[in-house]
Amino acid sequence: MTLHPSTCPLDCPDACGVLLETDPAGRFVRLRGNPDHSWSQGHLCGKTAIYHEVALGPNRLRVPLVRKGRELVESTWDEALDRIADGVGSLDGEELLALSYAGSMGLMARHGPMRVMNALGAQTTNGSICDTTSAEGYRVVLGDAVGPDLECVTEADLLVIWGCDARRTMQHLMPRVKEIAQSGGQVVVIDVYRTDTMRTVEGWGGRGLILKPGSDASLALGLCELAFQNGSADISFLKEQCTGAAELRAEIAGAYPVQRVAADTGLEPGDIHWLSGLLAKASRAWIKTGIGWNRRRNGAMSMRAVCSLSAVLGIADRLHFESGDHFGLDTDWLGQPERHENPGRQPIRHVEVGRQLQAGNFRGAFVWGHNPAVVLPESGRVCEGLAREDLFLVVHDLVMTDTARLADVVLPATALPEYTDIFKSYGHRVLQISRKVCTPPAQQRSNLRTFACIAQRLGLDADLRELDEEQLLTEFLEQHRSRFTDGEFERLLLGQPVKLQLQKREGRGTPSGRIELASDSCAESGQGRVASYVRDDACQQPGRFWLHPTPSIATHNSTFTRSERHLHRAGTPRVFVNPADAQELGLVASQSVRLSNDVGTLTLELAACADTPRGMVRLEGFPDTDAIPEGLSTNALTSADISDLGEGFCQFSARVDLSPA
Repeated sequence: MTLHPSTCPLDCPDACGVLLETDPAGRFVRLRGNPDHSWSQGHLCGKTAIYHEVALGPNRLRVPLVRKGRELVESTWDEALDRIADGVGSLDGEELLALSYAGSMGLMARHGPMRVMNALGAQTTNGSICDTTSAEGYRVVLGDAVGPDLECVTEADLLVIWGCDARRTMQHLMPRVKEIAQSGGQVVVIDVYRTDTMRTVEGWGGRGLILKPGSDASLALGLCELAFQNGSADISFLKEQCTGAAELRAEIAGAYPVQRVAADTGLEPGDIHWLSGLLAKASRAWIKTGIGWNRRRNGAMSMRAVCSLSAVLGIADRLHFESGDHFGLDTDWLGQPERHENPGRQPIRHVEVGRQLQAGNFRGAFVWGHNPAVVLPESGRVCEGLAREDLFLVVHDLVMTDTARLADVVLPATALPEYTDIFKSYGHRVLQISRKVCTPPAQQRSNLRTFACIAQRLGLDADLRELDEEQLLTEFLEQHRSRFTDGEFERLLLGQPVKLQLQKREGRGTPSGRIELASDSCAESGQGRVASYVRDDACQQPGRFWLHPTPSIATHNSTFTRSERHLHRAGTPRVFVNPADAQELGLVASQSVRLSNDVGTLTLELAACADTPRGMVRLEGFPDTDAIPEGLSTNALTSADISDLGEGFCQFSARVDLSPA
């Protein structure tokens, strides 16, 4: 057996170091953890550990498929490419839609195909599915998303984990959390239900605080007011590093008394004072926020408030949200937006793809690294739009996703061992090149090769027809050579995981270069110069229950619903309901129930769960649509209305009613 260093390609902040195991014949066997990776240290989550069952499984797409009547039938690459040329070759750029996301986090696989899409003049999306709202809220206050080195979190004497179920979404943080707790530090978990992380931390002597959904800003600003009152506000830091501190202090003075915050959040007044006291006494407090926790109508304001709290306490440089800006890599260089016939054209809102398609817009669409039929809001509309007879749909993927089922042409994609790419993390500071170590088992082609073939069949420029992973990687690294020390560059080329040194930065990435507690751009957008608490309006849905989709412990993304063992682990699709709510509605465990609102309907099995607060129902991951009568998943119930900043997904701002099926 031979081991080859690589990085897990899945959309996760851990971006774990892996070793690809190949047999003497050069065939991929499985993944192992890489002990030389400074963050993941040789350990893998239960999802990635059996990635080989996806890559080698019977549901892997092996050959191109083309639609003939109502069926997708096996074909050749030549026939499939001819069908693509016939289907989209005569279309204007404005009639084409490019749909991609994070099915593979490889920078070249994700962004490289955009060279072809831009050359065709295709309409793009703004990618506002996951973290956009949080990222905009963070950027307004703290600027570039670099954050502290998360490997140093064990130095904390207080860690506040805010809106992050790390046990399910960032598992390699948990051993470090345990080290803090067991060495005498305090750990507090803040969330809207009792998550796996909260239960685990409570078992280690920490504490969990459960808020009413969407009330985070009230708590954060109430803690700011208490910090000014009890003298724990870091006045020197505010003067030296921030603008707008006086304005923030004036705005919150008297506006967030403890009794008001308690009413907003559902916390006891004593809990609020207790947390304020912990923050005041800590000498090395850290805050770790989640990534997508603010997919709400008021989500950016919540992030602004938490960032403002970190500044008031003088710990803004110990608040970790994401680390993507640490790397300083220009993905536009890969996508070449300058090739577009109208390079200034604004992308459409990603969350509104269903509405766009249902309105009859676009006559051709290319999808890669993305399953919009499941991932996007108002998925009933998305599916109807993708199934339009006048829309020619091309999907490139690893397995037969819900989106692929609707396609006119399906092209088989490579798995991690079968292509070369470069991976960065949005949770830590490690960069790594992953080399192709084996040939695909059948006729699968990588993202870059696939789009090079499309470019050739459509008669595009020679450099697009000849897109090559190794050449593009070499050019990309040379483009960014100044970012790396000689030692880092040498180790990168050897395929080793490389923790990049922090680069020198001029300012923080805000307009003033300082932390901005008052924002002119927010004032211009009507949001308010300083953070405030604005109630989540639930996209105007009147349902009795908050709908809260949560990460799955068994499946990573919708691709894994084509893996039998992952599906078995996930079990029957269920909705988790507080026992008191179920009893009040006359519902019992294992009963078939219907969730409904003005967006859609789903029929699921009820599971009683005391960790789910009253007034909330939870769904886990992306349930297998084949096991749901409506043939749809969680986002059949979520709205395409946008968040307060970033035009983001309001996945957690949905309300539903619950009734017997």
